[in-house]
Amino acid sequence: MLQSKRGTLEKDNIQNVAPERKREWIVFIFVFVLTSVTLIGAALFSEKTRVRRVRAEAEMFLADTMDTFEEVLGDGIRETQILKAWLLTSGKDYLGEIAEHADGGPWAEDFNRLAEAFYDEDSMYTVGILPDGKVGAMYPLPTPLGEDRTELREKDIYTIDPDWSASLTKAVSEDSPAILEPVVNGEKTGYLIYIVDPVINDGGSLWGFTQVVLKIPDSLQKTWVKRLEENGFQYQLYFKKKSGAVKRIATTFSEKNQQATNAISLKRTIRDTEWVLKVMPADDWTNPGKMLGGMALLVLGALLFALLLQALKWRRDSRVASLRSDASRDQMTKLLNHESVTNAVNALVENREDGVLFMIDIDNFKTFNDTSGHQAGDMVIMAVADALKRTFRREDILGRYGGDEFVAYMIGDVSKPDYAAKADNLSRRLRAIKVPGVSRDITCSIGIAKLSDRQTTGKALFAAADSALYESKNNGKDQFTIYE
Repeated sequence: MLQSKRGTLEKDNIQNVAPERKREWIVFIFVFVLTSVTLIGAALFSEKTRVRRVRAEAEMFLADTMDTFEEVLGDGIRETQILKAWLLTSGKDYLGEIAEHADGGPWAEDFNRLAEAFYDEDSMYTVGILPDGKVGAMYPLPTPLGEDRTELREKDIYTIDPDWSASLTKAVSEDSPAILEPVVNGEKTGYLIYIVDPVINDGGSLWGFTQVVLKIPDSLQKTWVKRLEENGFQYQLYFKKKSGAVKRIATTFSEKNQQATNAISLKRTIRDTEWVLKVMPADDWTNPGKMLGGMALLVLGALLFALLLQALKWRRDSRVASLRSDASRDQMTKLLNHESVTNAVNALVENREDGVLFMIDIDNFKTFNDTSGHQAGDMVIMAVADALKRTFRREDILGRYGGDEFVAYMIGDVSKPDYAAKADNLSRRLRAIKVPGVSRDITCSIGIAKLSDRQTTGKALFAAADSALYESKNNGKDQFTIYE
């Protein structure tokens, strides 16, 4: 009986354990599958979010980069206009000598001094004057030049590229600058962009052209090429010829990405020439290896971090979009206008981001208008704005605060010797500027205030800098004062 009972109990236990273990396995498989699906879903969602974020960044850089490229070309146009203004004002008496290719003389000294003021060897190839379309003056002269300049002076703007004819004809008929289609730089890799402005004499006929030649991509290196590469993006820059052919003139795409099938692109027509910029990440949009490798361990943390970054980026993008809108910029200088620069500085002060505020006022500006005319006054304003852009960093905030008053805000914990040196550098740069038709130096009075516990609002910081500015003006002008 015992034997029989024990066997019966063992049989019952086996029958009871089997369903339990079956249920445990079912629960285990269910939890495993659910967890795996959740992790994979979270990883895929995270990757999808990352791709959207990268594309959003790429689109932002794309628009920002094309805006900057247009600004580079705009600077070239302004420089041809400065040369043209000189030829039609103080250089008017030299037109005959230049057209006859006379060597040396006062006109050459004036031209070289003016060209040297805005020539940048890193981005520019040459600055020149072209009577009858041929070289009459060039800065800097190519080296070695040879014993005579016959070969140089026989270069005709109309024969460099046959596709330029229509653009040159239109520029002359409208008396406006033209950006000509890029041509290959014969001295090294890259392209040259010729920017010309026709000079019409008193008789209404064409005397010649002023010219600025930019190097591509050299002229873009300091502005956006380096910034794109630092943020992990590759780019290709194209232009569309009048014939309809598309020509690539600059690229950092790897060999496998040369076709740029996955890149996003932006087209922009600048002075009748269509430009196309393509951008994509160096590692393509997706990276399955990294996604699968970090899925099990870091998916939750990565997702939360990505969401935080996205929120911060949206906030930053909103500010950048606001600052870069056309309505926020002064039309003459392209700097932020009074309202925008005030709002930008106030926002930084509210976030307690360290910085130094400069208030800059052009000394005796009214005399420029009174003695040289409003056109000369406008040229002084643009020259000061250009000096600010060259003196301060790209990340700093620059604005035109009023008619002859400007604002600069250096972002970061800047030391007193550094921002004092920055003010001195700006003053020296302004004194070196020569504006056609203006006989005296450009000087400014500067007031400087650093964000501190005493200035807890943007209004207080502006008041401190303004107080320092008036102390500079009351002490004789052409100096800077630091609010203590």
